[in-house]
Amino acid sequence: MTLLRPEAIVATADAPVVAVELRSEATLVRIGRDSLQTVPWQVPPTAFLSDEADVHHKLLSSTSDAEGCVMLFEPLPPTTRVFDLVADASHRWLGIHSSMRRITFPATRVKYDKDAKIAHSIDSVIRQNSLQELLDDAGFYERVKSRLQLLRDYIAWKWRLSAHEAFVLAKAHQREGAASALPTAVGGPTVRSLDALPEAPKASRRQRQREERARRQRANPPPSAAVKPRKVRSLSRFEQKMLQEMRR
Repeated sequence: MTLLRPEAIVATADAPVVAVELRSEATLVRIGRDSLQTVPWQVPPTAFLSDEADVHHKLLSSTSDAEGCVMLFEPLPPTTRVFDLVADASHRWLGIHSSMRRITFPATRVKYDKDAKIAHSIDSVIRQNSLQELLDDAGFYERVKSRLQLLRDYIAWKWRLSAHEAFVLAKAHQREGAASALPTAVGGPTVRSLDALPEAPKASRRQRQREERARRQRANPPPSAAVKPRKVRSLSRFEQKMLQEMRR
C-alpha cells in the first residue's frame, strides 16, 4: 500500500517525506534532500519507525545521495495511518500521514493538577516531544507554530496523556515572547493561544497563612490533643446522699 502525498505533522529537519510504501516484507520511506545540509545525510543504524501503538520497527537498510535517502524498515501493520520516523534529535518526522485526507484526533484536555504524578515513561515522552530547544529558534517556531496544537492532540492520543500531562506538554511548547494568537491549525479551526493556557494556581496570602498555622499545629499539637476529653456526668441523688454520709 502506498501512502499518498505523505507529510509529517512536525519535522525537526528541513527535509520533506517524499514517499511511503507499506509492503508486506518492509516499509519504505523516502526523504528528500535537506536544503540546510551541503552533504548527503547518513542515516544512523539506530533509526526506527514508531507505529500507532508505539511499537518500534528497526531500520533494515538505507541509501543516501544528493537527492535524499531511501530507508527500509521492518514492516508496519497494514492498517497504520500515522507513524513517526525517529533517526536522531535533528532528524525526526512526527505524525507522518497522507495529506489527501484531513487527519484528526480527540481534542486535548488541558488541566493543571498539583497532586498529579507523571510516570517516568510519560515524562520521557513529554521531554522528547516538547521540542523546547528547537522552539527557541525563531525560524523553526514560525515554521511549526500552526501545527503545535495538532501535534499535542496526536501525542496525547498516541500515549493517552492525562489532562495534567497534556498541560505540561502544552506549557513546554509555549515560547516566551511569541505572538498571543496562533494561526489556524492544519485542517481545523483557529486554536487557542498558548499564552491563554491556565497557569498553575498560586495560593493567596491568607491561604498560605492558614496552611502554615495548620502545619505548625500538626507539628506541635497542644497537650490536651493527645487526651480524648471526657464528658462530665452529674451525680445522681443516691450518689449525693452517699457522699454526704461519708463526710459525716
